[in-house]
Amino acid sequence: MPYLERVVSSYSQELPVKKLFVGNLPYGANETDVQNLFAEAGVTVDSVTVMRDRFTGQARGFGFVEISDDGAAQKAIDG
Repeated sequence: MPYLERVVSSYSQELPVKKLFVGNLPYGANETDVQNLFAEAGVTVDSVTVMRDRFTGQARGFGFVEISDDGAAQKAIDG
């Protein structure tokens, strides 16, 4: 999805699995959309969590991805 802008920053550099913040997601984005976005960039993610409003279930425009490969995590950060 080319319209899917992303802002990726490192959440933790100490853990074996890197948890990266992904912001600026459209409110219609789901976990599959985010996983596909990273796959298009050549990065395989271990898990995706899109944060949702607890009452409506609507996406809040940000989420997190976990990547176990340090090189892939750095590639995601560098864009």
